[in-house]
Amino acid sequence: MKLIIKRNLILEALKNVNNIVNVNNLNPILSSVLLKTEDDKLVITATNGTNSYLQTISDVKIKKEGEILVRAKFLYNIISKIEYQEVEINQLDEKLLEVKTTNFSCEINLTKQRSFPIIDFNYQNLTKIILTQDVMTNVASKITPFCSIGDTYLTLEGILFKNIDSKNMECISTNKVTASYYCFNYQLQNPTSVNEGDIKFVIAPEAIKIVLEILSSRKIKEFDLYTDDKKCIFKIQDTLLSFVLYENSTYPFPDIVDKLLTRQKYSFTVKTHDLLLALQRGCLFVNNEAQPTVKFHIGDKTLDIKFTSCDVGSSFEQITFEDKNIGFLDFSLNPKMLVQIVASINMPEITFNCDNETSPIVISTKNKYFVNLIMPCKF
Repeated sequence: MKLIIKRNLILEALKNVNNIVNVNNLNPILSSVLLKTEDDKLVITATNGTNSYLQTISDVKIKKEGEILVRAKFLYNIISKIEYQEVEINQLDEKLLEVKTTNFSCEINLTKQRSFPIIDFNYQNLTKIILTQDVMTNVASKITPFCSIGDTYLTLEGILFKNIDSKNMECISTNKVTASYYCFNYQLQNPTSVNEGDIKFVIAPEAIKIVLEILSSRKIKEFDLYTDDKKCIFKIQDTLLSFVLYENSTYPFPDIVDKLLTRQKYSFTVKTHDLLLALQRGCLFVNNEAQPTVKFHIGDKTLDIKFTSCDVGSSFEQITFEDKNIGFLDFSLNPKMLVQIVASINMPEITFNCDNETSPIVISTKNKYFVNLIMPCKF
């Protein structure tokens, strides 16, 4: 193989590859990238055994056809330190790869490629939907923080996507203490053939991060998503990202939508900005506590917020209600989780809904496109 390629093109591809491959894996195949020339194009493929990446670059000068496997992170590090606009990649023999510019050259050992897996990027028989960058941005900022990372109940580590009808889809995550819900519009290739729940999959949060990074770097507003019950393939221009889905039939994602959307007896509304600042100030007192809590007292006209620490001290603050449909009530919450929820809300007002002081508390905004749930503390 011998080719000349623009530095920025190969560098962006290798950056994306390194988000996929496991650079610390003892199997060298799963920490390497496959470069292959095909029909006057460069095809870049990588996998970590579960998730895979494929990009086809047409803006390349191919001098000699070929196929090589090389350590992804090392190749990226070398090219990232080169300042020339074009880079020459030249396979010297079966064991060595040369990377060079006008006044620089280096030789890199190749990885044996005989055991590189065959990856199925075929999406012809999968259900096609169209999503936007804005949707992925909202999922990343408002849904992924509430996944239960490291949970033995593997499905909870992921994010559930489920269609409501042919135009609306819901996205849910939970860590057993909090839950987050997001409803958004999507486009469907064959809207008449899809009923509620026909599109349903649980995907890892890192997949959302990788897709969003590619969308942001290329300034792409829309992309295609192909899915069935086994995998999702994201198609972003010349790039395909294949992600294996979490199993949700043996260990189904908990059905918590009713708890999130059912109207509770009581509610109160405060300004989001005022509440966030009060929580951030109070958290300074309990950051080092093993079980930090914030105590809420629903007064006549104000929400009383109290933090207490045996080592540091205590804080007390009052926030005036914007609206209220509740008597006098006391409950305690985990302040760190509550701050995470409130900080993700970009609406001027926030509403707390509950049935009693021990029931789940549903946090919503006026448009209700985003809804969160948090369990009160029992200690």
